[in-house]
Amino acid sequence: MYPPICLVLTSCEIPDAQKYPPERTWIEIRFDYLPEFDYHAPEKLDAWITSLLSVYDKVILTFHAQSCKEQKNEIRYLCYQHWIELGAPYIDISFYEPFSEELMALCKQEKYQTQVILSHHIFHYSGNLQKVRHILREMKKLSPAIAKIAVLCTDVHQAVDLLTLYKEFPHDLIIAMGFHSFFSRFALPMLGAPYTYAAYSTSTAPGLLPIELLHPIFDWLDKQND
Repeated sequence: MYPPICLVLTSCEIPDAQKYPPERTWIEIRFDYLPEFDYHAPEKLDAWITSLLSVYDKVILTFHAQSCKEQKNEIRYLCYQHWIELGAPYIDISFYEPFSEELMALCKQEKYQTQVILSHHIFHYSGNLQKVRHILREMKKLSPAIAKIAVLCTDVHQAVDLLTLYKEFPHDLIIAMGFHSFFSRFALPMLGAPYTYAAYSTSTAPGLLPIELLHPIFDWLDKQND
């Protein structure tokens, strides 16, 4: 039995529900990687999103700043607002976005059902675990559905040390990114994380494993437990 896996979509597809059962599959749509996405007119993809939601109920919509150059903050806010109004189950927004608290307040309105995953990425990490712990504690003060922090580690020791934070944050997402940290991708559910990520097609983060590789790893782990 596979643990919960979040398939990261970078194209307008709907995964096979028989191969990836909805009861233990999350979906993350990376709009900053979707070639079909027009951030000036997000409604163009509403039909696809609605079709996806008819199959999967744990769908995360996220739009990072990297691909949106023109008026990026205002445009991305309006995209998120549109998806909240559309009924997105989850949105993933950066902790340091200028509009993060405003979007969280919007999601708390009774007429909306969207939950917030508050995230932060650290790409230059010196091994200062206390700094990571402090950021997570600050994120938790805003009461997101899930606090997520992803750290690019330069060696295995940093990755192992980072994962000890699950003792304090057992139901959040603490991800060690990078070549030396790929093992953390299949360790996360065992530590208490709600799911682990896998690339459905294109990898979007250092060390993100393709689903075709992650499934055999979980198969092997199951056999060791028999």
